Amino acid sequence: MAEFIGGEDCLVFTMGSLANLGAIPALVQKREFLLVDEKSHASIVDACTLAKNHGAKILIYRHNDIGDLTEKLTSCGKSSGKLIVTDGVFSMGGDLAPLDKLYDLAKIHQAALYVDDAHGTWVIGNNGRGTAELFNLDQGQIDLTMVTLSKAIPAIGGCIIGKKEVIDYLKLNSRSFIFNLSLPPVMVAIALAALDVIKEEQNLRQTLNANADFMKKEFRRMGFDIGQAAAAIVPVFIRNDQKTIQLADRLGQAGFLADPMIYPAVGKQESLIRLVITAAHSPDDLARAVGVFQKAGKELGIIT
Repeated sequence: MAEFIGGEDCLVFTMGSLANLGAIPALVQKREFLLVDEKSHASIVDACTLAKNHGAKILIYRHNDIGDLTEKLTSCGKSSGKLIVTDGVFSMGGDLAPLDKLYDLAKIHQAALYVDDAHGTWVIGNNGRGTAELFNLDQGQIDLTMVTLSKAIPAIGGCIIGKKEVIDYLKLNSRSFIFNLSLPPVMVAIALAALDVIKEEQNLRQTLNANADFMKKEFRRMGFDIGQAAAAIVPVFIRNDQKTIQLADRLGQAGFLADPMIYPAVGKQESLIRLVITAAHSPDDLARAVGVFQKAGKELGIIT
């Protein structure tokens, strides 16, 4: 895994969320700073709570707001320990963190950079190496990357990838690694076999991207709000809990599994239908989904 992504070593956890919960609190000591994007994954939020209990200082910056992050980094002081934490692809909005700008800021302010790339690695970038590759960054320029084995790779687990000395440190200090079981051997075999497919069958990633691009284009044509979606996660913002559930029900009746996301899974007035496009969706599947969305969207008064 580390060799494919471009890191020196990796540490494997039984879940991606446990990787965040174990690594982040172990990396930040008392009176050091965690600077976290406000839209980061729930497991990162929980990891920050654990870190705060150990004396770390948590600063939340506005979503993808480089100016706000710059101000907060400056307020920390040059000599303090600082860790910037963000999703690569945000799990609800499907938009991208500006990793090139975050890397530059981290370098200027002597901060480390931690990227949860659960929704980017294996599917984004020319070779599927994730959001960093998309922004033309080498893995060595990202201090730590969390990748999952339960999305594009159909197993369970998660990995932290980074420099060997940091991984060695986490082996001795990450509680969710130390006090947990290892992955079942069958899951390791599945993950390694899937990695071979990712390397050898790049047409699957091309099909995935084409399918996602088609759906995003169609949603915008119909007048749905999909925000800044830039990956295979496509959010259809409804911003009304009742209509979100009603739309999900109509999609289900038509044979489509579409997750309704309402408060507290998302913020108030941010309810949405969260779609995950795959390479297995056929053109007929996508065209039929577009038809169901258009009909139901008009009947519910979501689009005109």
